[in-house]
Amino acid sequence: MRWTLSVKLILGIAVIMTATMGSALLLLTINTRNLMMEDFSYSAIHLSDVADAGLENAMISRKQEEITNILQALGRREGIEGGAIFDERGEIKYSIDPKDVGRILSKDDPTCRLCHGATPKDRPQTLLLPSKQGARMMRVARPLYNQPRCQGCHRERKLGMLVIDFSMVDDERKTMAVISKQLRYTLTVAVIIIAALIGFVYLMVTRPLAHFVRIIRAINEGDLSRRMNLSRRDEIGELAASFDGMVQRINARTRELEALHAEMQRLSQTDPLTGLYNRRGLDERMQVEMLRAKRYQHPLSAIMADIDYFKNYNDVHGHLEGDVILKQIAELLRFHVRETDVVARFGGEEFLILLTETAKAEALEVAEKIRAAVSVRPFPHAGTQPEGKLTISLGVATSSADLSEARELISKADHALYVAKQAGRNRVREA
Repeated sequence: MRWTLSVKLILGIAVIMTATMGSALLLLTINTRNLMMEDFSYSAIHLSDVADAGLENAMISRKQEEITNILQALGRREGIEGGAIFDERGEIKYSIDPKDVGRILSKDDPTCRLCHGATPKDRPQTLLLPSKQGARMMRVARPLYNQPRCQGCHRERKLGMLVIDFSMVDDERKTMAVISKQLRYTLTVAVIIIAALIGFVYLMVTRPLAHFVRIIRAINEGDLSRRMNLSRRDEIGELAASFDGMVQRINARTRELEALHAEMQRLSQTDPLTGLYNRRGLDERMQVEMLRAKRYQHPLSAIMADIDYFKNYNDVHGHLEGDVILKQIAELLRFHVRETDVVARFGGEEFLILLTETAKAEALEVAEKIRAAVSVRPFPHAGTQPEGKLTISLGVATSSADLSEARELISKADHALYVAKQAGRNRVREA
């Protein structure tokens, strides 16, 4: 499958923009999750700070009922999945769920590692753990310490470890809602940017190139009059101007070559002395006229003419004077035929005339007019000829059902000319 440049550019822009916006969206999603997680962690730690303030006095005074009430109140808060207070051995001393009291955590439990080695200056630690509901939860673990002002009466420095489990279901739902909104916004912006880029590329690149292609195709098909005509002050405008200039020069050169070719064609078909058709030009016109006569069933007549005693004229007056006679005979022949007829120098002092759409009787009349015109014309040195004047003999032949080939028509006309010569010259004879 052949893809156009426009399709390639559009696909390229779409791929680049998709990759760019996808990367940006991924980074934005990660950053949003991190920010939401930090916000959730801050809220959870803040709530544990509030619980710690209430539990401190109760723990020092060992008021179990007050401790339990604080934990139960904490458990009723929305988003709290559980909470407990451990001692240094990992035994649960107080819990939101009474069933957990007395249970000892395994040493491999990640909560235990937060407790051991903790100091009064330690900040609460957070862990992300799987929830019983299948989602994630955040566990906040913080050591409970006796404040220095109370250590004079109460020697226990480390009172226990407070652990609170916060459900992240709502938080993740909010996070997904924010990400979904960002996704829609990003996609909308991406579509607008891609559409703008595609429109820009179309106006500035693909449409001018498509115009280039159309013009080049037209020029390739021979229409050298086409031009780019792009008025732009950039590389494409400069390219269009250079191209137009190049085509203009090619067009001018082409016209020169066509004129030269036409002149060469004319010279190749023209006798240089008389300006009549030569044998090559005659053959081409003869084929055309014979085909036309056959197609439309029109008669075509041929007159073969020869100057009488022309060799004698050349021997007495020279070939240059003979050339003058040939030129004058050519002018006379053209004068007595129509523009649609064909007059050619057949060879030496012989001439052939093709009369289109002309029957034999009409052709005989034309031949007789030519003979009479030659015999009365005062050619130079005509009185030195054997008959005291310059004369011409002519043979006439006309195409028919049994005479439909050019060679046969010329042969018949030539034979009629021979008969005229034998009959005494200065005559017209028909085949």
